[in-house]
Order: sequence, then structure tokens, then C-alpha cells
Amino acid sequence: MPKQVISIHCADMHLRQTAPVARSAEPDWFEAMGRYTKQLKELQNDYNGVPVFCSGDVFHKWNSTPELINWAIRNLPTMYCVPGQHDLPHHSYEFSRKSAYETLVLAGRIKNIEGMMLVNDMAVYGFGWTEDVWPPDLSSRTKVAIIHDYIWVNGKKYSGAPNEAKLEGWKNRLKGYDAAFFGDNHKGFVRKIGDCNVMNCGCLFPSNSDEIDYKPAVGLLFDDGSIERILLDTLQDKWLTDDVITGDRDDVKFARLLEELNSVVHDTGVDFTEAINKALKSSKSVSKLASQVVRSVMDTIENG
Repeated sequence: MPKQVISIHCADMHLRQTAPVARSAEPDWFEAMGRYTKQLKELQNDYNGVPVFCSGDVFHKWNSTPELINWAIRNLPTMYCVPGQHDLPHHSYEFSRKSAYETLVLAGRIKNIEGMMLVNDMAVYGFGWTEDVWPPDLSSRTKVAIIHDYIWVNGKKYSGAPNEAKLEGWKNRLKGYDAAFFGDNHKGFVRKIGDCNVMNCGCLFPSNSDEIDYKPAVGLLFDDGSIERILLDTLQDKWLTDDVITGDRDDVKFARLLEELNSVVHDTGVDFTEAINKALKSSKSVSKLASQVVRSVMDTIENG
């Protein structure tokens, strides 16, 4: 009897109101995101409505706009999720009631995985941002871990990634699981450690300049615990050309920008990223080039 697909997996959607700098050539960012969510829904239909799981960072910002939240309600498949740090106010569960993620839970668009949930023939264990991974029970069901935490293998990491986050460092924590799906690291891969099949899902929407050649994918989990990585279609994606970083750098008036930034922080008490965005919007002396460069840097910082 051929093996059967029992679930679909993704992570790091980072839904956002406006296109990141590297993707600002897109005429309609909502339409661009929709190309990916449509493929996700089509895959779900192709496999008889199997459940979809997301391993965190549904939103890029916890306080997403009503327009973006409404778009997510209309365009996302119903998913089982754990929150990533971008989904949590101040990266803390204490204030999760304020988040756009919680709004999707209340709207029934996502189902938050707390502890262990039985989903069809799977025993699914959810571990959101900073939550310790604990071993599964001895259930005969397929045991699946949905995790938002950094995991890496050679060639799929950032410089200086901690050794304890390397695949081999997860072996004991994943003991007893048939499959584990990770979010946080935007570079996807599939490996096996011990008896556990592991997929780091990677980002669903390539957004930064270093992701222009990245091929986003979702994972198919089969009833034997194996995982297959399915590439998504990116042919319609549009990227900003390199001329954003050419030209006269003397025109990049960072000193003036910092002065205005300091004023915004002092007057409003908003966080650093919000302060930068407000300063860029309100400034009449900061050039378009300066704004693009700063926003590109901020995108890189926020996405780790």
C-alpha cells in the first residue's frame, strides 16, 4: 500500500502590510503574498484537505494593521500554529492577548497548539518561542513536534549560529518523535537525527536581498514519518534591482536622520523600529536613497 500524506507544514510567513525593500518592485504586495497562500491552499485540496501546520511567525509584527489581519482571515487556510517571537508583543507570552496572532485564533483561522493535541492520527506537540521541548508519551500515534526555535546544518545558518542549535544538538530533545518541524531559520532543509525526521521549513515568502535565489517550500508529512520538501512557484516574484545601493552616498544624510530619530524616541517612547519608520515618514531632509538603505538594514536586522 503506498504511503499517504497526512499533513502539510510551513513556517515564517511574516505577513506584513507593505513590501520589504528588496521586494518593493511588486505592484501589489498583498497580491504577491496571495500567490503563496493560494499554492498552500491548492496543495491542501490536492491531498484531500489534510491539516496545515505553521511553526511560528505568521506575522512580521505582532501589532499588524486591521487591513492585514482581515486579509489573513480571508486568504490563509485554517492552520494549527505555534507563535514565533514576531507574533508576540515584546517577544513575551504575557501580552499575547494584544497580538494579531490572537485575533486569528479568536477568528478561528488558526488553532494554537498548547501542549499536546490529537489531530487525526497524529499526536501533535507544540513548542512556541522560548518554550522547552519535552518528550512525547508512548502513544502509538504518529508523534509530531511543531517548534519555533533555531536549528541549523552546514550551509543553512547565519554566521556565528550557536553550536547547541546545530542539528546534532537537538538529538536528545527530539528523542521519541517521528517528525519535527521547525521555524525561525529562514533557510529550509530536511534531515534525519536518530529516528526523527526533521524539517526546518524556511521562510514562505522570500523577502530580503540575500533570498533572491532562495526556493521556498512546504513540507509533506507521510504516514510512515517521512518528509518531502515541495518547492513553490516563484516565477512571478519581482525584486528591486541593485541600483538602490548605487549613486552618491553623500546624499545619505544619516546624521540628520539620527537627530530626528532621537527626537521621536524622546517624545513618544515608541520602540526603535517604530521610531525609525516614523522618522523616515516625517522627515523632509532625508533622501529617498537614505530611506531605502535604512529600511533595507532594518529588514535584515528584524529577520535575523
